[in-house]
Amino acid sequence: FVRRYSRISAAEIDASDAHRSSAFNDYYFSITDPIGERQTIFIEGNHLTERFQSLKPNQTIRIGETGFGTGLTFLLACEHFLKHAPRNTRLQWVSTERYPMVKPDITKALDALPLTAELRQLADELCHCWPELIPTCHRRLFRHGRITLDLHFGDSTEVLSDLSGVIDAWCLDGFSPLIETLNHGLQNSFKRSLITPIMKQRSAPLVQRELYAMGSVQSVLRSAKYRVLPENESDS
Repeated sequence: FVRRYSRISAAEIDASDAHRSSAFNDYYFSITDPIGERQTIFIEGNHLTERFQSLKPNQTIRIGETGFGTGLTFLLACEHFLKHAPRNTRLQWVSTERYPMVKPDITKALDALPLTAELRQLADELCHCWPELIPTCHRRLFRHGRITLDLHFGDSTEVLSDLSGVIDAWCLDGFSPLIETLNHGLQNSFKRSLITPIMKQRSAPLVQRELYAMGSVQSVLRSAKYRVLPENESDS
C-alpha cells in the first residue's frame, strides 16, 4: 500500500534566479555560500562525519529532513557518508517537500551550484531519477543500494504523523511557509502537528537553519523539550 497525500503544488521558481522561490520571495539557501551554510548547520551541526565513521557493520543510519528543496543537504550528506562510513553500512534519508520542483527546475538549480566532482555525479543521478509530482513517497536508490532516498511529496505535518521507526538525526529547514505560520501566532498548532510527531521518533538533537524568524522556531522546539542546535555547545 502506497499512501497518497492530500495535496502538493509545484514550486514557483524565479525565471532569473534558479535558487529563489518567487511564490514565497525566499531563497533555498544562502546565496553567498550555499554549500558552506549546509555544511556548517546540518553536516557539522549534526556531527554526521563522526557518526558515519562510528557506524557498525551492516548498520543503517536514518536521517529525517523537512523541506527537500534542491536536495543540496541530501547530496552533501551522501558525499560525507560515502567518504567516511564503512563500506558495509547504509544511509536512509527520509525527506518531505510540499512544494517540489519540476525536473527542469531542479536540474537548473543544481547545475548553477559550484559542486565538487563527487557532488556533481550525485546531483546528476538525482536529476536523472527525479519523480513526477505525485503526492506520495518516492523511493530512489543510489550507489548500488547503499543510499536510500525516501522522498515524500506532501506536507510535513501529514507525512510525519504517519511515519514509523526511529530517526537518528533531524534537519529542520526554515522556509517562508513555516515562518509565516509561526509569525501568525500558530505556534501551538505547529508544535502539535509537526514537533510532536518528530519527538515520537525518539530522535537525536534537532538541527535547523537559523534564518529570518528562526528564533520563533527555536522557542517552539525548546518548549517541546527539544535541544536545538547549532549553538555554542557540543552534544552530551
